Amino acid sequence: MAKSKINWRNHFIELLVVVIGITIAFGMENWAEKRRDRETQVNYLTSLRDDITNDNTELNHILDSSNVLNGNIDFLMRYVFANAPLKDLKYRHITSTYSAPYFNAKDGTYHSLVNSGSLDMISNYELRASITDLYNFYYDEISKADDFIHDLVNGQIYPYMIENIQFGSVQFGQNEILDDKPLKNNKVRNMIGSYTNLLKEREVIYRLTSEKCNSLLIDINAELAKLK
Repeated sequence: MAKSKINWRNHFIELLVVVIGITIAFGMENWAEKRRDRETQVNYLTSLRDDITNDNTELNHILDSSNVLNGNIDFLMRYVFANAPLKDLKYRHITSTYSAPYFNAKDGTYHSLVNSGSLDMISNYELRASITDLYNFYYDEISKADDFIHDLVNGQIYPYMIENIQFGSVQFGQNEILDDKPLKNNKVRNMIGSYTNLLKEREVIYRLTSEKCNSLLIDINAELAKLK
């Protein structure tokens, strides 16, 4: 019985078709994966941009409101060292010693990236490093500055003022402090002096962080433009 010849040409063509098909399939899957990664990166960067924008707005709001706060504290600082008329001393000068606002970072997106190990999804190394710098250095410095003020206020200033300062009756429209003797001592002068210095140091950190936010937002927008 005669053996049939193997048609190597047909086998080669069939094999070539299979290889090409597999190559195309891998290529399509690779393209789809890169597209998914790019879309994920766009979503993360967009969310980070929104968080940083809101944070920057809050920073600037605190800085603006601090102008009034600092004015009241500066007045009180001069008052405790001088013999100014008691009628010049108002509610706001005392309440400003324990009403400093504090920054609350919207860092949910960043921590989600870190905790899920997805931070490397941001392919631009310099941008990724700059984002990490904002959250791990600048925001950390703000947290430290806020904590110093918070500890001084809650541990010393607020308890002292509430216990010793006699406020005029709101019922009768009085906005004055009725007795300034509790303010005329070294303890109060030291507390207010420390508070003043901490507020000024914190203001520097807030302004530097706001500048960092502005710079980073420009970089994120530029990266998003490339990805889209």
